[in-house]
Amino acid sequence: MQILVIAVLKNNKKNFFLNSYTLIEIIAVIMILTLILGMAMTALRSSPVFLTVNALANEIRQLCSDAKQSATTKGENVTIYFDPENNSISFQDVSINIADSIKLYIDDRDLSQFQEKEKLFLFYPDGTGAEKKLTIEYNGERAILFLSPLTGRICLYEN
Repeated sequence: MQILVIAVLKNNKKNFFLNSYTLIEIIAVIMILTLILGMAMTALRSSPVFLTVNALANEIRQLCSDAKQSATTKGENVTIYFDPENNSISFQDVSINIADSIKLYIDDRDLSQFQEKEKLFLFYPDGTGAEKKLTIEYNGERAILFLSPLTGRICLYEN
């Protein structure tokens, strides 16, 4: 019985070494994966500029939509503010933090220069709003949010 077990173990060792990869094959696979990862990182590095501006613009649009809904439901004016102390845009208990590298302009005035809370958008109970233009800039990419005074809708223009 012992001879049979030893013979089986010796036979498994031979199969293990015959079925394993050589050092050169492993290095080649690692190099190929590194090249693919490098190409992916290069492609993804250029996209956050556009995605950051668009993502922020869409978050602000959603916040404005919620504010308009609140104004019509409650029957009172609702305001969205920019808080320079926290570098955030807020409505009630919801706020959107803005990265320091992103520039915001309200009607062509730089919001980073303000010391106190600034009204960004004002929505009325009848569904309309006060006309405002918010510009978002990041590394040359720009998105403009325009509040239509007639419909109270936020329109997004990309440059």
